[in-house]
Amino acid sequence: MPSRLWRWATIGLLAAVLVAPRLATVARADGEAADLLRLAGLADALFDAQAPWPAEASRLPELPTLVEHVAAQIREEGLGSGHIPAAVAIDGDFGPLRSLESGRYYVSTDSIVLNRRFLSDPSWSDSPWLGTLVHEMLHAEGYTKEAQVQLLTMEILASLANDGYPGAMHEVTDRLRRHALLSAWWLIAYGHDGLPATVRPVDLFAYCRLRCPAASDDVGPVEEARRRIFDPVELRRVYARERFWLSDSGRDYDLVLRGYVASTLGALLEGSCREVPVGRLARRGAPPPLKPRLDDTAAILAEIGWCQPG
Repeated sequence: MPSRLWRWATIGLLAAVLVAPRLATVARADGEAADLLRLAGLADALFDAQAPWPAEASRLPELPTLVEHVAAQIREEGLGSGHIPAAVAIDGDFGPLRSLESGRYYVSTDSIVLNRRFLSDPSWSDSPWLGTLVHEMLHAEGYTKEAQVQLLTMEILASLANDGYPGAMHEVTDRLRRHALLSAWWLIAYGHDGLPATVRPVDLFAYCRLRCPAASDDVGPVEEARRRIFDPVELRRVYARERFWLSDSGRDYDLVLRGYVASTLGALLEGSCREVPVGRLARRGAPPPLKPRLDDTAAILAEIGWCQPG
């Protein structure tokens, strides 16, 4: 009979073979996740230096003038014609989606509606909406894919921020810290090796077919960063949204984060820091696909010590 020592040696060797690939994957993911947590901290430091959103919102012009300014910035960046929609209002009631949807663009009426809760609900009073307006105005310009619109929204906000426009730097830094934290969580919770470098050319409808993939609970570094970066109110909101996506949405949160957060941030960082093409972005009514530059985002990333433009 084999000796007890031989049996234990065999078991140990087998365990090493089985465990090693997973440890290697986690190590790679932890490396990039750590970088993203550093980015979140850098963005948060600049975010904390900004005035609160209600103070910034009080400096914004009346909505018609604000729409004109955003349209002019889109045109100046070469991302559209500067189209001004037929109607823009902050009075949307999205029914069961009132807690999830910030705004919509209606092609049939060429109109934009933002969620009325931005103005009427005290729990939304510190929620910025300038980026939502930019996002929907890019839809009005003919961009239809959500991940691509998110990428372009960040560049328009960055260009406004670098011009000193009220609220823009608040939104840029807030989006950077939140997307960095979410992307780090995605890497660790689902065991991914790294962020995608381009945005998806199609929208993703990631409903779970049988059961949603389980996310790992071993996200300690992200949890520590969240508690350093978010105040108690922000932290409770993060947990509430996470519970919804993981337990109640019926959607594959792994694919949702890949398609609309991780890929957007990955393309943003690659396009800004290393000028890697983020993909060819088609715009309805514009024959040649567009290749956007991310110079203004690169300048802000350089300012916080993340990368140097060019």
